[in-house]
Amino acid sequence: CECQPLALALMNAGMFPSSPIQPHFAFDLNHLLWASALFLYGAPNISAWSGALTAYLTQKGFDVPSEARLSGAVSSGVPALDWTTERVESLSQKQRATSYFPSTQDHCPVNDDALSPYLQSQCFLCHPTNEAKASKNLFHGIYCLDACFQQVRLRGASGSDPELNISWMCFLSPEDIAKAKLHVERHRKGKGSVLSNMDSLEAKDIVEPGLKIPISVLNNCEKSFKATDENRQKGSAASFADTGLMALICMHDRVLYLANVTSPGEKQYYAVALLMALFRGLPSWWKAGILYDIGCQLHRSTLKFRLMPKFSNRIEWGISVFHAFGHQWPCQCIYHPLKREGFGFSDGEGCERCWGALKKLIPILHVSGHNRRLFYLDLQVSHMSNTGLGSLGHWLYRRITRTVGRLQDAKHSLAQIGIPIEDLRDSWKEQVAAQSKPLPIASKNLASAFVTNLLSMIEAQSTTQASIQKLLKDMAALPDNSESAEQRVDMTIQQSDLEASNQRLSARIAKAVKQLTEKDSASAAVLEKAKGDKFPALKLRIRALKHRIRARIRERRFESERLERAYFRATLDHKAHAQTADALKRRAPAIKRLVSQYNTLCGDLKKLQSRSPSHRDKTIPKPLEVSSIFGLGDADEVWEDAGLDLDEEEHPPAWLADEPTRNGIKAMHIHDRAIEDISYLKDQLQSLVAWLKGEWRAI
Repeated sequence: CECQPLALALMNAGMFPSSPIQPHFAFDLNHLLWASALFLYGAPNISAWSGALTAYLTQKGFDVPSEARLSGAVSSGVPALDWTTERVESLSQKQRATSYFPSTQDHCPVNDDALSPYLQSQCFLCHPTNEAKASKNLFHGIYCLDACFQQVRLRGASGSDPELNISWMCFLSPEDIAKAKLHVERHRKGKGSVLSNMDSLEAKDIVEPGLKIPISVLNNCEKSFKATDENRQKGSAASFADTGLMALICMHDRVLYLANVTSPGEKQYYAVALLMALFRGLPSWWKAGILYDIGCQLHRSTLKFRLMPKFSNRIEWGISVFHAFGHQWPCQCIYHPLKREGFGFSDGEGCERCWGALKKLIPILHVSGHNRRLFYLDLQVSHMSNTGLGSLGHWLYRRITRTVGRLQDAKHSLAQIGIPIEDLRDSWKEQVAAQSKPLPIASKNLASAFVTNLLSMIEAQSTTQASIQKLLKDMAALPDNSESAEQRVDMTIQQSDLEASNQRLSARIAKAVKQLTEKDSASAAVLEKAKGDKFPALKLRIRALKHRIRARIRERRFESERLERAYFRATLDHKAHAQTADALKRRAPAIKRLVSQYNTLCGDLKKLQSRSPSHRDKTIPKPLEVSSIFGLGDADEVWEDAGLDLDEEEHPPAWLADEPTRNGIKAMHIHDRAIEDISYLKDQLQSLVAWLKGEWRAI
């Protein structure tokens, strides 16, 4: 019949053609819809499915064409049906003017104070309607970033497959990624790398503006992850056209945006592109918590190179939980989501769960065409969003139940320990401040700088004492009447402040003189002479090195606690256990290298003492045993101060030595994160109710 095309006639008969023009095969629509649903819940192995269909029909006596031809027809029919279904659903959503869900192409908000319809459609718990109350939490939304380098596609696979005329649900366009790449490269051009050489003992360790940990810690974090990334680049650059995926996911594991990675390694511009897409859809007052496996490095780059100046002040950075154990301990103190304010119990591992759900596609998409790969990934993510929609209520119920239980356990632990929670918070602040201090310099000019600083303190003390004497004379000259009473009170307060400052300076000067000369006092001439004396210079360098060694071993102690608890209670996840053990093993050579440098300087000091009669009666530090430096017993040489007079407190702080305080700090973290999480969950319950009201009105 020439009144209508063959493909349309087949559709009217309930059959789906293998091609729109001159189809050779047609499939029952119900059968094809069943196959399409099957491929959403399993790997879309069209060859296996068509092979089984060919074998089955042959056994039943049907004249079936070759398996290859049938497989080609099915491979065209199933994606075409999925594409048609997607177009029909998209059009039907546009026609439902009363529906809560808008078109997924509406990525930009109506105005600066509104959320984009797209983000609301992807997760209405994180991005509520206007009927939901405004959040009073530290963050308005919590998101995680991560890349997966298992979802690759071989170069030349399936030739050049045709483009699909569809709008992707969540993939960023190549133009958006290219703009982000150009933006990052333009801002980084000529400014070098954030990585600076801190291996040298001469390098000055500082805390860069806007950050809370010194550059030595950030550099070590970058080196460990950079090594992993370089190994990945070697294997991916030559073999794959598409090297992976990068995702931005909300705290409910719902995918918001995906970026197709085509470069070897994990480039920062993919993360920047995803964040730019996110903040385009958020109101100007929205503050976001971002969890990323190398969040400390992206935080550093955004400040150093001003990568996202428009909204960088609206981002608080953290590190996803299982990646945190690969970072330095001071970095964990600042960026671990369970150790810092605002993140509740969000672990940042939603991307890992997403990659686990998509792993069934890896073998098939490994050899697929570029556009078909994106289509199947987008379709699978859309399926995950649709099926996950009905379980959001169950997610809230499970999360609330678990959080309330953890809060009760934390309160019980705090009651048993008996230390006020405010005291524990103060101890934690002291611990963070102590363990995130810059490393002391162990340069050859340390003695000269030390003496110069000491002489400056002596001069400042003289000025302070002169100010006190002048103030006393002025007070004595005041008339004894009511008019000068108020002035006398102000001068008395000023005198008290000056005397307190003088006492602090006296204590610091006495300690510094003791460290330099091993005497209680010394004249300015003696101090000037010490500038050129090699013996005190070597002792000061050894002292700085021992500070570094102690700091590293303390960090190791806090990290190894997790492994020690796991051996006795078997509560540690295998992945976290392996990452923690690997981190400890990886950092051991750096500590041994410091000990080797320390022992070399101790040997030089001993030789110098034997040649200098004036220093033979002085105590010198002992070398450290490399094999036993990781012990924490009281008798270990690493904790002895003989010959160094280290600037340590007479009694170790409670956060380091008092077991109840240490346990209390852990319980305090759980308590505070539970309070935050419950606040987030209350807001999300209100969002769920508002969404249900909107859906009810639409019905």
